Amino acid sequence: MIWSWFRRRPLVADLGFVALLVALTVAAAGRHHHTTAGVVLGVVETPPLLWRRSRPLFVLAVVTALSLAMIAAGVWLLPFQLAVALYALASASGDARARLAGTAAIGATAV
Repeated sequence: MIWSWFRRRPLVADLGFVALLVALTVAAAGRHHHTTAGVVLGVVETPPLLWRRSRPLFVLAVVTALSLAMIAAGVWLLPFQLAVALYALASASGDARARLAGTAAIGATAV
């Protein structure tokens, strides 16, 4: 019953999901070095996920860039946002450009 309510209101479900990810990111950033940078970058990294259904390639690019900024700043990275962006891209598109973008995102963060 609740799932059908969420299916009819995807924005409400997405807002709740993004709020949960922001809370997890802030909590994780508070336990490690560079707390301020971690909180700021984590809070900026999460809201683009609201557009993951309509613009998955753009969302992946933004989240990957912010993930790389977190890594460069020495902030402990929670990979949830990047994983959600990759999943959204994979589920929305199966073309070669999407596969290349996903591979590049994974490769960039792995290096």
